[in-house]
Amino acid sequence: MPELSRLHTQNTSASLFDGRYRLGDGRWEGAVGVVREAYDTLHDDLRVVIKHPDPYQGPEVRAYKEQLLNLEAQALERLDALPHICRMLHSGRVGNGPGAYRYLVIEWADGEPVAAMLQEASYEGRSLPIGTLLTMLVQLARVLAEAHLQGLINNDVDVKHLYWNEQARNLKVIDWGNAKFTSSPDWASFSFQDDVEQFADVMYCLLTGRQALDADRPDLAFWQEALADVFPVVRDELARIGSQASPPQAAYSRAVELRDDLEACQARFREYLAGPLGQVDEMLEEASPEALARAEEVLQELAALAPVDDDIVRRQEALARIRRERREAAAMQLGSAYIKAESWLDAVEVLSRTFGHQAPADSAPGLLLAAAKLVDAHRTGRDEATERAWAKAAKSLVDRHPEEAVDAYLSVPPEALDTTVEPLRTLLALTDRYVLRHELRGIVRDLADLRDAGKRDSGAGGNSHGNASRTPTTVVGRVHRDLRQALTGLNASPAHDWVQQHAWYTRIAAALDVARRLPGLPAGLEEHLGACAARAADVVGHCEAAEEALVAEAFDRAADEVAAVVR
Repeated sequence: MPELSRLHTQNTSASLFDGRYRLGDGRWEGAVGVVREAYDTLHDDLRVVIKHPDPYQGPEVRAYKEQLLNLEAQALERLDALPHICRMLHSGRVGNGPGAYRYLVIEWADGEPVAAMLQEASYEGRSLPIGTLLTMLVQLARVLAEAHLQGLINNDVDVKHLYWNEQARNLKVIDWGNAKFTSSPDWASFSFQDDVEQFADVMYCLLTGRQALDADRPDLAFWQEALADVFPVVRDELARIGSQASPPQAAYSRAVELRDDLEACQARFREYLAGPLGQVDEMLEEASPEALARAEEVLQELAALAPVDDDIVRRQEALARIRRERREAAAMQLGSAYIKAESWLDAVEVLSRTFGHQAPADSAPGLLLAAAKLVDAHRTGRDEATERAWAKAAKSLVDRHPEEAVDAYLSVPPEALDTTVEPLRTLLALTDRYVLRHELRGIVRDLADLRDAGKRDSGAGGNSHGNASRTPTTVVGRVHRDLRQALTGLNASPAHDWVQQHAWYTRIAAALDVARRLPGLPAGLEEHLGACAARAADVVGHCEAAEEALVAEAFDRAADEVAAVVR
């Protein structure tokens, strides 16, 4: 009897198995003993399966189960490179003395049990798509072929051990607890043909929906009749493969030949798909409304046969993209027309309906939507000059001249700006980078004026160095040069490249910090320098926070910080 303190599998699901694995609710009996659902607390609660002998069984039974566990571990090690196997992640021992036992930690099989898929399809009076079935059969045959090349007999090929991930289009084969090696003493009572004949049973189940082969000698005629409802292009070939894999004496000596024939059958099916897919390509190239409607009909028919085919999925995505681009282009044209006609509410409605209220700031929809919201939010209760300035800003955004829009926007008297209005706050956020760059150019001009004024004073016999209230011309010139170069670099950097922008904003913040400390600055310029320095430092702070988040692998936080820089 094992120590009770080590019987972690008997505790609640909140307990840790071997100090590491949090047990879930799932618990099953398998060939090797107990199978448990668990979560690896050392790897972000990764969902796994733990297998081990039942600690309450007698020593002889536990010893036999551990032998099976060891065989499964060896099998998984040999097949580790296959994408259709749940890999062994870890193994260890629990307990001490006669009560100790080994355990394996194996990947959780993501996807849906194939047996459940077949049951649901049968209940609904349909079959699984032939393209999906062919992919399942080919992937299962590849697993068995590789196992046979490794001198390994699965010895338990069964639908209940298959899981299908539709999104990944991948089959997982679980449970190798009954595996046999050709190097083991008792392997002579097993053969590779056992796996092939069990595969035939699975193949029959997948293609017909019935539970098992129901004939003593399932020959070609039997298979042709059984597969009468299967897609005609591959029906005869699948019937031939099924008959050659069937008991009592399969024609395939190993799964390698079976795999090759199934891959050839799948290739023939894809050749069939290539014809209508070529027609779809022509329809997409024509791109008339009638051609797109025909393309959609053909793709729907093909997807019913092979929803997991990459070529079909790519054409579906291309069709969706063409239609989306046309809807967006129409909305852009209509929105632009409304804005130029100063029909602000209509512009907001059509753009929001197509692009949503949060279109990307640097995109044409984002600029149009910002323009419409700008004037719509302040279309009443404002003086004529303010209305004209905002209308000019909106129309500049329509023409994708955001800096001209900022010029017009900033020409509004400060008391006319109501920053409590949500659309205006949205616009300010959207155009923040342009506003900052606009103000920085103004500062560069002001510093150039200071520098030139200092030169004129020096040329007239003055001595700027002797006046404590006057900024030295050389210092102003150096600050002006540094800021101008940094701003030029910033404007040349791609809008999406936050790393380059980090570097340039860092230089800008440093230059502004030097500039605001210069003596003798006009009061307005000094205040303006301080405000811009704070904003540049804020951008730098977002960049540094993004870098820290990336180092910590906090990718969602990093994305938020980057968005604050490149919006």
